[in-house]
Parts: sequence; structure tokens; C-alpha cells
Amino acid sequence: MSLDPQIYHLSPRELDVLRLVTEGLSDQEIALRLGISSNTASRHLASIREKMGTRSRTETAVRAIRQGLVSLLASVVISGFFAGLAGLRLPS
Repeated sequence: MSLDPQIYHLSPRELDVLRLVTEGLSDQEIALRLGISSNTASRHLASIREKMGTRSRTETAVRAIRQGLVSLLASVVISGFFAGLAGLRLPS
């Protein structure tokens, strides 16, 4: 299922942050990528979570991928990230 990202009324910058969250980046890494402070990255994520009604960074990332708010490439990246954490191997 793919939703229009505007269903949550996310700003363009919040969508940038959301995409990077789904890639597994920390607030500090997001800040470096976007040229913003770590505090600003944290505030963007808090705003995203409030708008999406999610309780954690992980829930936010998973919902964004499942609802098609981010590209399929991000889905592959996060799948590999979580598989690595769990010690699983993804099929080639």
C-alpha cells in the first residue's frame, strides 16, 4: 500500500529526515547529511512521530516503509540493517 506523504502533513525537510531514519542513520548522522544541528534533527523526528502517531524511531521507520512513504531502496537498506542486527542473512 502506498500513501501520499501529505497524509501526515510532513514538511519537505521532515520527509528528508524520515528517509534518513529509514536508512538507519542516527540524529547526529542525519544532522551531518542535512547540514543541520543534531538538536534540529531530533526535533524534526519528534514532530514526525507526533504527526504519524508513532511511539518509537523504529515504529516510525517501519510504518514509513510499509505505507510507501519512502522508496523501495530504503526498504532494502532497512531490511538489511535489521537482518544484520538479528544475525540473519538476506537471500541474494
